[in-house]
Amino acid sequence: ALPAALDASASLAAAALGLAAFHHAASRADPSHIVQSLAPACVLLLLGLAPFAPMGFVPVAALMLWLAWPSWHRARPGDSERRRIGGCDIDVPSAQARLFDAVAKECGTESPRNGLFAAPAYPALYAALALESPVYDTFCLYPASDAAQAGMIEGIERAPVRVAIVSDAPVDGREELRFSRTHPQVWAHLHANCESTRREDIDADVVMFVRAESGAPSTPSRRMNGHP
Repeated sequence: ALPAALDASASLAAAALGLAAFHHAASRADPSHIVQSLAPACVLLLLGLAPFAPMGFVPVAALMLWLAWPSWHRARPGDSERRRIGGCDIDVPSAQARLFDAVAKECGTESPRNGLFAAPAYPALYAALALESPVYDTFCLYPASDAAQAGMIEGIERAPVRVAIVSDAPVDGREELRFSRTHPQVWAHLHANCESTRREDIDADVVMFVRAESGAPSTPSRRMNGHP
């Protein structure tokens, strides 16, 4: 069995991590997000079983590690593609690779590049393309007040944003959490000021908005108005 001190410290660490991760599963209680928050529970389970089956601790832990290991998921053909991001070669899911390629093409390779607004849950695009978010809320899944939407529109115009990628899918299957319903003013502003195209090659609910060249200054501001 594990030494009592190690058992207690590992249990405390797992419990502390579990409290920090609990909000993730509670706010997005679908299977994929719940699984992402299971690590602390698995540690506590293993620690609880260790005194009764010490020889089974290692193989069970190894099995959990193997199932979560990225290379095991990449082994399935067609599920991932390699992209060079931030100077590193990274294997990403094929759907994310298509999204990255489409947005990177529109944003261009010049410096400074076209401003980007990504919603409701694409914060990684800013990091992957080395761009700054024009808005404070980079994970805008829930209904926003009129003031919050006005601030978001102001940030989009100030940046200025020329490319916007927006998913209008029902978040967690809830129709009331479509972006067009949680942020109707922002949705209307994008439609009024940009050309919109449904990008079914990425996802049937994804809309790409592109502002005409004449509708925005040629040099976007790099000022940051929110989280990266």
